[in-house]
Amino acid sequence: MAKDTRERLMISAERLLSTRGLARVGTRDIARSAEFADGTLYKHFRGKDELIIAVLERAVPMYREALRDLPLQVGLGTVKGNLEKVAYEAFTYNLTVAPLICSLFADRALLKSTRERLRRLGSAPERSFEILGAYLCAEQRLGRIAKEADPEAAASILFNTVFGMAVFDRYTDGPPNLVKRRKRIADLCSVLLRGIAPRQRPR
Repeated sequence: MAKDTRERLMISAERLLSTRGLARVGTRDIARSAEFADGTLYKHFRGKDELIIAVLERAVPMYREALRDLPLQVGLGTVKGNLEKVAYEAFTYNLTVAPLICSLFADRALLKSTRERLRRLGSAPERSFEILGAYLCAEQRLGRIAKEADPEAAASILFNTVFGMAVFDRYTDGPPNLVKRRKRIADLCSVLLRGIAPRQRPR
């Protein structure tokens, strides 16, 4: 029962924060939208920051799995294919949480506490950059990435672009269909790889 209540509160929070924004949503609104008494939220979450963390964590499983598997893909398949999988899951995750993340800028104190909690949990965005950067470094050592490439910069370009794409799609209220979404991710990875792929030596 407690698990169901938490789930309903998270669903309510995600919906309200995505549609109305942080400044116009209080804990009472979230509880009432989930059809609970006003104080119910505080029986399951210590505050709004803990609820926001739970909402972010609820959306992350597939993205987290793709990141967890990435070190195991070093030297396997193609670099492009490995990047596409991570980029697609990152985009899907960001498409869900971008409105919530952007709304945090309306409350600097809540933004700070949420950021600190994510770092303590090892779930901060920086961790994703580190994992992808380490993967690209490993591929670089195998010669599958140009030796002059900067893996950290490449990871930053990929993740920042994917987040920007998700925000833009939310802003325009028109995320593409699944086929177009995958093509955009594939095109992004192709462009990135043209910049970091090893150059063939002239004969």
